[in-house]
Amino acid sequence: MKHITERHIEQFIRFPESLSTSEKEIITKELSRNPELRALALWFAEFYNEVESVKSNLTAEGIIRLQPIKKQKTGNKNTFKILAAMTPSAAKTSLETVATLASEEKGTVARILKNHADRSYRLHLIRPDRPSEFERSIFTIETINVDLVINESRHLSFDSSPKFDNLVWEEARFLLRESLLTLRMTTKDVSNGDFSTISEGNRRKVSVSFNNPSKTLVVKEGGNRDARQPLSRVLISKESGGDTLYQLNMEGETTIPITVDSHIRLQFYT
Repeated sequence: MKHITERHIEQFIRFPESLSTSEKEIITKELSRNPELRALALWFAEFYNEVESVKSNLTAEGIIRLQPIKKQKTGNKNTFKILAAMTPSAAKTSLETVATLASEEKGTVARILKNHADRSYRLHLIRPDRPSEFERSIFTIETINVDLVINESRHLSFDSSPKFDNLVWEEARFLLRESLLTLRMTTKDVSNGDFSTISEGNRRKVSVSFNNPSKTLVVKEGGNRDARQPLSRVLISKESGGDTLYQLNMEGETTIPITVDSHIRLQFYT
């Protein structure tokens, strides 16, 4: 841990067990000698005492509904200064917390901040467990029908747009979608022509076919989609880098033009 950011302080206060012993020692040392970090730690401690009263609403398998925490609970503390990084040249940047969302039973908190300097947004996802390799969650803002892909860093920056700027964050509806099924395809699988496989997990079955001449990937959920919450999205991640999200139609199908030039992972979500 070369630099301590406000995300490290938040993790230290909220889920200290997710940090290593050395990480906790470093943060504790910094807190003992840095009054601004201590003030920030106190802010998080007071805030999460309020979050304790929030209960989750698990709407469907693989979906967590995140509830907004009303601003009046924290008063004028929603705008505060945080440290960008603990470096000699780092400047303090004022970020406004536009939304704090919680699902207490699932141990999940999301904070969305706006940087007024460049009008960008930042999303921080705080969870009790350590992220897994190639972890991908889908953060859905239902009110404006927007999906944001969060990788294993659990941090995302995204540009401003009228959709976000005009959103009443405290009244919006938010979901966090967790992957229910994962399939890995290698370049070797498709190097000799067409490829077809069936992946099963979490009481679901998905067929995936690759047509080499047309360079298309056909995805279809099998079984009785009416008997459970159907799959609605598939995320294709190239292990060399890059994520692309697609939606399944009402029949649980989608056809995707793709060039398999590196190993890819398909993750499925309700």
